Amino acid sequence: AVVSTQSTGDWYCKSDHPEARKHLSQKFSEIFPCVNVLSQQLDHCVMAMTATGRQYIGFVQEDVFLACGGNGKTAKMALEIGYICAKSIVAGKWDYDLNEADFRIVYKED
Repeated sequence: AVVSTQSTGDWYCKSDHPEARKHLSQKFSEIFPCVNVLSQQLDHCVMAMTATGRQYIGFVQEDVFLACGGNGKTAKMALEIGYICAKSIVAGKWDYDLNEADFRIVYKED
């Protein structure tokens, strides 16, 4: 897990990650044992996680609705998240069959 500005910079600037390469190569071979790998390319990625592990979706104030959250799943759910947002904005309140509290915005405590 990346926990500081320095470790984030180190992750992006490092040219190779032998431990990650070995682990991912082994997992790939386990999942696809019949594939003959000719070459590999490993690149860098950082994912921000929300405190709840879910997207933050909801009204920040009466006229501001927010939908965000880097939890590794948001992009594949973009259409449904857009639907939740549109319905809720038009209704002026949460308007979806999932529990609003599960997507509540969590603010950083000072």
